[in-house]
Amino acid sequence: MNNSFLNYYKLVLERVSFSEHLLIKEYNKAAKVLDVAELRDLDEWMTSNRLSTNLNTILKLGRVSTETT
Repeated sequence: MNNSFLNYYKLVLERVSFSEHLLIKEYNKAAKVLDVAELRDLDEWMTSNRLSTNLNTILKLGRVSTETT
C-alpha cells in the first residue's frame, strides 16, 4: 500500500496524542487500513516519538474499538 496512508496516520496520531481516547480510536482506524508491515512501522514510530505508553495501553486493549453503542 502507498506510504501516504502511513504518513497520514502518523500525522493524525501526533495531533490527537493529547487524548488517549482519540489516540486509541485513530490507531484502530489505522490498523484497519494499513498492512502488517506498515502497522509495525507505525508502532515503531509511536515508540520513537514517546507515544509508547499510549501504545502499550492500546495493545493491552487488543485494538478494540472505544465507540459506545
